[in-house]
Amino acid sequence: MSENYVFRPEELLALDGDRFAIIRRLASGFTVPDIYLGTPVRERTRAVVVDHLAGTSEPDFDEFACVNGWHVELNVPLVVDDCADGALVIYRSADEQFTPAEVTLAESLGKQLALAMQANRLATESKLKAVETAIAREQEKAAQERAVELAKANDALGRSLNRLANNRNLNSFLGHVLQEALQMLDGAIAQFFIYDPEADTLMPSIAVDLHGEVLPTPGLMGNLPISEPFPATITKAWERMLNQRSPIYFDMLRDADDYWPGTLDWHRSMSHCGSICTALMIGDQPLGMLGLALQGRSDFTASEFEFFHALAQQATLAIQLTRLAEEAKRVAIAREQELAAQERAAELAKANESLRRSLRKLANERNLDAYLEHILREALQMLNGTIAQIFLYDSTTDTLTASVGVDQQGEFLPTPGLVSELPIAQPFPANLTGIWQRLLNHRGAIQLDLDRDAHDFWPGTIEWHRSRGNQAILCVPMLMGDMPLGLLGLASTECIEFTHSELEFTQALVQQATLAIQLTRLAEEAKHAAIYEERNRMASEIHDTLAQAFTGISLQLEVAKELVGQDPQTMQQILNHISQLAETGLTEARRSVWALYPPAAEYADLAQLLYDSVEQMTRNTTTTIEVNLQGTPCPLPPFIGMNLLRIGQEALTNALKHAQAQTIAIELVYESAHISLTIRDNGHGFIPPTDPLNGGFGLIGMYERCDRIGAQLSLTSQPGQGTQILVEAPLS
Repeated sequence: MSENYVFRPEELLALDGDRFAIIRRLASGFTVPDIYLGTPVRERTRAVVVDHLAGTSEPDFDEFACVNGWHVELNVPLVVDDCADGALVIYRSADEQFTPAEVTLAESLGKQLALAMQANRLATESKLKAVETAIAREQEKAAQERAVELAKANDALGRSLNRLANNRNLNSFLGHVLQEALQMLDGAIAQFFIYDPEADTLMPSIAVDLHGEVLPTPGLMGNLPISEPFPATITKAWERMLNQRSPIYFDMLRDADDYWPGTLDWHRSMSHCGSICTALMIGDQPLGMLGLALQGRSDFTASEFEFFHALAQQATLAIQLTRLAEEAKRVAIAREQELAAQERAAELAKANESLRRSLRKLANERNLDAYLEHILREALQMLNGTIAQIFLYDSTTDTLTASVGVDQQGEFLPTPGLVSELPIAQPFPANLTGIWQRLLNHRGAIQLDLDRDAHDFWPGTIEWHRSRGNQAILCVPMLMGDMPLGLLGLASTECIEFTHSELEFTQALVQQATLAIQLTRLAEEAKHAAIYEERNRMASEIHDTLAQAFTGISLQLEVAKELVGQDPQTMQQILNHISQLAETGLTEARRSVWALYPPAAEYADLAQLLYDSVEQMTRNTTTTIEVNLQGTPCPLPPFIGMNLLRIGQEALTNALKHAQAQTIAIELVYESAHISLTIRDNGHGFIPPTDPLNGGFGLIGMYERCDRIGAQLSLTSQPGQGTQILVEAPLS
């Protein structure tokens, strides 16, 4: 206060420098040593009168005070919580000394000021606490809303899996995905587009309209001025989606240039305000896109965008696995024709960044066990787990069987995984304890306590977990609709309670594993169905050819019986006819057998196959081998190519192993109607048997293969003079 003016702290430094120079000087602050007032500054409790004429420990301040007529100073401490946090200072001239009554009054005023300071601090602290409480409540509310959104999204993903369990048609499943997207994001219209990388085009696929009705291809695009398919680069929208790899909101005003020709007017006619679009990606390979048109909304939360992306990824996974299943069906037919080869199409995927990793894994790995290992590793990483295992359920026997697992060191363990040390037979009854029924009833993850839930653990597992230091145990059922496929078990050495978000994430991972297992089984069913269909076709083919030939032979023999000894000339004609029928039947038999072997491409290049065999069999040996090719090579029928290759490999093995040859010459000659294969060596040689059936298994096998393809085999050998094998086979 000065000249009857009261200044607030924030006003002091803004005062007129000429008129209020002294006040500004005081406002800039002074350092007060303890000796100035006779006691440590913050420990003072009583008022002190300072005589600046007599002088203090601060001569500069004494001079400043006396110049301004402040000869006597009354300094009253402002005590808050037994500590002087400030002072009330009053200055007078030398002729106006402070009386004891004035000092007492000043001390009373100082106490009131101290109380006011304390009340102000308490009010400020109370406001801060209120703000902190409000922030905490908002954070808790946001967390609850996030949990609700995650649960809602997970329910939608679960419904899509249920849809797949009840309807195996891909378009039906994709239609359901569109319906879920419309419902969750308040959309008006949604549609899939399939990408053709060779033509760089997009093709409209199924769609769902405003009323939730599924429309087959071309969906909603039938009335638009765009040909089908149309270039993916018709605007920059496709490039933006490929670069961003996440959903993009296209505003009809701001992003008008990104809309395809004619679509902007069409959207406006439908009262749409914008669109959400995202590319369907498998690793770096685009499969198509998902688009959703909106009527009222243009702002979406990050969770809603994540859910839309998750639905798109689930559709991507279903499309890719369906394609792989079709591919597996074709491969199964080809491999069954030779050795009934065993290749499964076992793929799966999805929970945002983890699901992106699972899609990238799927692009490079088609083995089911390897993908399940990937799922287990993802679960261990996200939940700080140490051990994880999958158990598969057999509904026909009501049993569980241990499948793949990942141990504490992160090593992949094939079936029976981690439980090989447990006293449990494989498989074991699902109702061995009550945990299986609990999982089926709960239809979600259950965390088990080793003490509280001891009755739910399988025999020996509690001791097994404790020996490894496991404390937190999590079990998640694998369900396709109402059909159980198994469960995922995870253990951690940390004594933790898994959060709701962690459980939701684990459930999403398990749903992807469930989808992969189910689609793998569907692929296996498709493979077996294709094999059965091929077998029926071959049976019908053999019946229609060989049966007719043998029926003709039987009829001709009956006629011949009646002519025996009566008409030799006619008899000879009948016998010739019978011979022709037999030859025809043999040809048809060979053709039918050839049809069971792999496509020609696998054995078409016999010369290259012989080169490969020679290189592989003579690696790291001193034997010299020469391969000569004559004539113009041509693709061979698979049955002939395979048998000639096996004969050549057997002859080469005999020369190396038994004859101990140092030099071997192989000659392959292509002619218009025949092909010949010659193998000569300078080995020990031997005396060939007069009857080929008296030779060794290898020699017998070569003769049998020649019979199968109608070839002639000649063998020349003498002790000490080496061996030559010549095979001549017809190409017709």
